[in-house]
Amino acid sequence: MSSAMSKSKHIFYMGHMVENGILKKYLDENCATHNYKICEYKDSLPPNADRFLWDFENSPVYKMGGWKACKNEFMQLSVKHLPSLNT
Repeated sequence: MSSAMSKSKHIFYMGHMVENGILKKYLDENCATHNYKICEYKDSLPPNADRFLWDFENSPVYKMGGWKACKNEFMQLSVKHLPSLNT
C-alpha cells in the first residue's frame, strides 16, 4: 500500500490544496507568470477534494489526462511552490 501512496501523493496533495482553497489562491496569484496546465481550470476547480480526485467527467485531473499525466506539474506545485504541505 505504501508504494501506491507514494506514487499518487501528488494527487492527494493537490486535493488537500483544493479543499482548503490554497490552490485557487496560488493559481490566481501565479498563473499570469507561470504556464501551468491547471491554470486553464483555475476558475472551475471543484469545491472539495473528493470531486477533485474522483469526478471523472469534470475534474481538471481527468481533463488533463489523469493521475499519471498530471504528476510532474502537481509535484512541482506541491513540493516547490507550497512546501508547507510537506511538513
